[in-house]
Amino acid sequence: MDDHSYSDVPIPRAPASWQKETVPGQIRKMESLFQPGAYTTEDRKRNFFVQGKFMENYEDDYQWDGFFERAFPVYHDMRVDQLRGYFSWRTDYRHGTIRLTYDSFALIYLYELLNQIGVKDPEDGYQKIKQFLETYLLQFQKTILIQYARRWMAQYTVYYGLRNHIQECFREEIRLDELVSVLLGKKEADDHMLSAALRQYAMYEPKGNLWYKKNPEQLEHAEAEIWKMMNESWQKNHETDLAEELIGTVKSYPEAMFWNAMFYDHQKQDRQFEVSPLRIYACHEGRWTSAALRRKNDSEKTLKDVLKSIDQELRRNAAAGKAMKQGKLRISQELQELIHEETIRFLHEEEEKKRPKIKIHFGDLGRIRSEAGITRDRLLTEEEMEEEPEAAEPVNKAEAEAKAETKYDLSPAEQRFLKDLLDGRDYQTGLKEAHLMASVAADAVNEKLFEEFGDSVILFEGDEPVVAEDYAEELKKEFSD
Repeated sequence: MDDHSYSDVPIPRAPASWQKETVPGQIRKMESLFQPGAYTTEDRKRNFFVQGKFMENYEDDYQWDGFFERAFPVYHDMRVDQLRGYFSWRTDYRHGTIRLTYDSFALIYLYELLNQIGVKDPEDGYQKIKQFLETYLLQFQKTILIQYARRWMAQYTVYYGLRNHIQECFREEIRLDELVSVLLGKKEADDHMLSAALRQYAMYEPKGNLWYKKNPEQLEHAEAEIWKMMNESWQKNHETDLAEELIGTVKSYPEAMFWNAMFYDHQKQDRQFEVSPLRIYACHEGRWTSAALRRKNDSEKTLKDVLKSIDQELRRNAAAGKAMKQGKLRISQELQELIHEETIRFLHEEEEKKRPKIKIHFGDLGRIRSEAGITRDRLLTEEEMEEEPEAAEPVNKAEAEAKAETKYDLSPAEQRFLKDLLDGRDYQTGLKEAHLMASVAADAVNEKLFEEFGDSVILFEGDEPVVAEDYAEELKKEFSD
């Protein structure tokens, strides 16, 4: 069933084609509870709640093989035979007999649980929703209803204040909020935590950086300090936080609690529910709002380019690895220049910290001059000594020629695979001759070119390998015949 809205218009009851004495007495009483009113959306929800509470323990064993489908269904939309068909299906389900039914029946059952119909308390209702998700919706692969149920479970946790289910319902949101809290400076973090938050959010690992391999703590310190320096400078020039500029800000918006469900909100007391310090729900006079991080489009890719630029600057200015090609960047020229400036400043400050602090006592100057003269004489003597040149290692001509045949240490088969993709040719023939799978070849090429490009150059669209658009032109120049 698709998400959509409906207009508030009366839906006439279909005429019954059976004798009144065949209608169970409780269903008759349920129908008498219906109050048309203005037949607004709120009227439909109120009637559903009142009738549902009246019928919450009703059981039936009616044999029915009819049809019923309706958007946003309620009891009043059904004929008596359809009602009995629903309650018979619900009876079977409650007693452990799970059989496939119409999506409208499944929705009505979920609506009942959201409204605390047929449950002992909110915790019991939560467990019943979870059970229905696992035993019915997932079993019969009800994709849209699965999405509804999971979203409603999270809102159910908020509405009924079930704090013990926060982690289960908001696992991904909490993980993201923790990362952003560190990046925004709202959570105290050491170099390791800040560096890890940057990399995890940006999904970037500086694999080609020598510090990453030999001294990861040194790289973590550099990334963390440069990020803090950049933020400090950005705030001075723009009076805004760099993390907010690149990632997003926490804003409050109206929250449609149980949107597109027949849910009667009769608990309108003011309350607040904190999922994380960056994600807070609040109800005021029956209206819900949610304050949460509103991320900017492609913020992960933007931050990835920031980390790639820091990586590049460290390689270029601190001998931290071979310089790599940046490709197209999603960050401004101003930000690129800021990264360069702050990396240079960081490296300069680190060098200053390493220099020993020398105190000169002027009374010892004579002794210092004398020792310096002796040292000078020794140096002159050493310079005059001739050392035999080191014997050059013999060059293996076959190896040199083999290496010259390909670039970036690619094997001939891997290079052919890449060139075939770049030129739009059939790549399968070359792979078959080399007894290679496309995924294996792509991984090998990406690994060997990562140090140069700092990224994967071959991606997969479904099962088909393609060269990343950002690097296609550069690679064509590199591998042109």
